[in-house]
Amino acid sequence: MALTKAFLREALTTKQMRVEIYEPLEGQGGRKINTAWKISKEASPGNIGQLEDLLFDKDDLVSNAVSMAIRVTMKEGVRTVGCAFVDVQEKTVGVSQFDETENFSNTEVSHSNIAAISGADYSHS
Repeated sequence: MALTKAFLREALTTKQMRVEIYEPLEGQGGRKINTAWKISKEASPGNIGQLEDLLFDKDDLVSNAVSMAIRVTMKEGVRTVGCAFVDVQEKTVGVSQFDETENFSNTEVSHSNIAAISGADYSHS
């Protein structure tokens, strides 16, 4: 099953391919001649709903996927940081902007708060 999951993930994400899974019609299974097939599941890069059970186990959902973007600007001697994050599991988006010191301590606190809210472990980053 691991090879199937890896193949499907590669096809749908990296290769941006469409995937169709076929199954034999009722009463046709096991025959080698004149087997009739029908599409049982299909997916494309933007629509993976029918393959979620194959792509994601319950174990995969234990860690939460959070993406964060940071932009730093300097204007008139003031360093300003803009942060935005998306939590796909909780379906939340957060945006903030604040003045920053040269040690980026406010950014560190913001990063830690987002990690605490999402339940992610970013201690290694």
